[in-house]
Amino acid sequence: MYLRFETHLSFDNSQCSKGIFAAMGDLKKKHTMSLTEHIAFIHTANWFNYHLPYPRCFLGPLIYPIKHKAQCWFKLTHLCYPFFIKSLSVAKLLHKHNIKVRLRHCTQPKKILYEDKLQIVTAIAAK
Repeated sequence: MYLRFETHLSFDNSQCSKGIFAAMGDLKKKHTMSLTEHIAFIHTANWFNYHLPYPRCFLGPLIYPIKHKAQCWFKLTHLCYPFFIKSLSVAKLLHKHNIKVRLRHCTQPKKILYEDKLQIVTAIAAK
């Protein structure tokens, strides 16, 4: 099984809902966080950047057609527990700034573009 934290926001010219990482970027650009929230935000973003592999499908010349149509999903394994906990703190911060987050799950992902021990990236919405 796979889990995805997804927001009500969507990318321009796309039906694809933004995940929490894209929404974090949007929130940062708004400059509406308190100093305490901003520090927590930077700490959490740095933690994810250090611990979560960056999907290779988001590198190189094909990034533009893929970036706003792909969805990242955590694998439901014991290795992902710390990522779920950190994701919940991100969801709480986003919610505080009126960005709704929902937890989706799927068992049969469609067209996997990338996979590692923690996550998959799919080209289209998974069921």
